[in-house]
Formats: sequence, structure tokens, C-alpha cells
Amino acid sequence: MTEHEQHLKAKQSPQDLRRRLLKAGAASAPVIMSLSAKSALAQGTCVSPSAFASVRANALTSNAPETLSECHSHGYWKTHTWPFGASQGTLFSTVFTAASGPAGKVSKAAVSFSTLTLSQALNLQGGAGESITTDYTRDIVSAYLDALAGNLKIGTGTADTVAVLQDMWRFAIVTGTWSTPWGSTWGRADARAYLDVLVGSSSL
Repeated sequence: MTEHEQHLKAKQSPQDLRRRLLKAGAASAPVIMSLSAKSALAQGTCVSPSAFASVRANALTSNAPETLSECHSHGYWKTHTWPFGASQGTLFSTVFTAASGPAGKVSKAAVSFSTLTLSQALNLQGGAGESITTDYTRDIVSAYLDALAGNLKIGTGTADTVAVLQDMWRFAIVTGTWSTPWGSTWGRADARAYLDVLVGSSSL
């Protein structure tokens, strides 16, 4: 490589170098995918639902909160000690009850695993981010554990945080409509987007 070529390379930005590599075929698709793949131990952001909704509604003008705790995925809680007050043998249905009302398809799905323990719910296999019987269940348990650990804070204390998560489960996830405490209406997709931030599947 000549001195002139070395000088040109030094002046190039990382983006320019990456574009050149891509054009040359040096960066294959599997490598690119591995760079963006999420680990089962992904670390999320513990943000309140109202702050999340505010940032999402005003993405161009809102600033994400700067001092936030770290939330965790189900993969993390499978291998770490659970916080005080959480028991692996507790029934999922005693913490997250199904909402009353017409027993639609989703409600029946929720009832189908209501006899699982929190540990069994956290260890459900499969799903691709949208399954109420797998992904929502695992992620709401992860959020619950982060609430008990003091990482996720909504309102004035742990009881408030857990109550909001319970309402999110009962109404936004199970029935599909939730009139939130901050004056908006959330559906299943809103709860999914919020949980994705908590478990590290997407950023705030």
C-alpha cells in the first residue's frame, strides 16, 4: 500500500469503511445478522409505561429519561437469584389474574396456562414475540421480578408498580384494551412494544 493510499484510508470514517467492505463482499449476511442478534440474557431499560408512551408519541421532541435502572429478560431471571418476595412456586394466576368478561379466544389462551407456577411461566419455550401463551407471559413475569427487585418503578412504590403490570396483563394483553392511568388506551401491540424495551428486544 502506497503512502497516499494509507493517508486516504486514515481519513475515511468508519461508515465509509463499512460501506466499502459491504460492496467488496467482505461482510456476509450471517455476520451482519449475528451483530444485531439479541442474546437471551439481553439487558433492557426500566422505564415507566407513561414515560415510554410520551417518548414514543413525541419521538422528535421528547428526550428519553437519562437515569434509568437496568431491566432483564426471562433468560436473566432463569439463572439469577429471584428478589425477596418472589417465589418460584407461586401460581402465575395468583399474581396475574384473567380479566372478567366474555371468554374470547385470547381469554381461553390465558386460562390454559393459569395453573403454571411463575417459574414454569418464565421457562415457557418457543414464540416469536407475539404469542400470548409464551412471550407475553415470560416477559410480564420478568417485569414483575424487576419490580420486586426495585429496578422497575411505576408510581410511588413496588405495590403501585405491580398493580400497573397486573392491569396491563388483565386488560391490554388478555382482553386487548386498557384504559391506562395516564389517560390513553393501550392494546396488545402497545404492551408488546413496552415489554420489548424492558427485556431488551428494542431500545427506547
